Amino acid sequence: MGYVNQVVLQGNLVSDPECVALKDGAELCRLRMAVNNRRSKKDETLFIDVTVFGGQVPFCKTYLNTGKEITVIGRLQSSQYEDKDTGKKRTSYQIIASDIQTPAAKKDKVEETF
Repeated sequence: MGYVNQVVLQGNLVSDPECVALKDGAELCRLRMAVNNRRSKKDETLFIDVTVFGGQVPFCKTYLNTGKEITVIGRLQSSQYEDKDTGKKRTSYQIIASDIQTPAAKKDKVEETF
């Protein structure tokens, strides 16, 4: 049996996309989104970092901004770093997006997907 690393998250952007050009001429965008997780009587908000490469970058630059509702499909990736204050190793998680979608604002609009 093979393993599957795919996540689907729906939430709102908490900041505008940060898009940068890489040395090889490719571009990437970094997004930060808030995802609400309802637990019995208490809501929990998770803040998720998302990285977007390739053909999705123009869509992010054109259509996404703070507060926009988005659905992200991608894979979970971890990386380790050393905490500057404590010197301890930490692990961070982010989503590497393969698809970004926004819901249609009205019935007559087609879902924006790139």
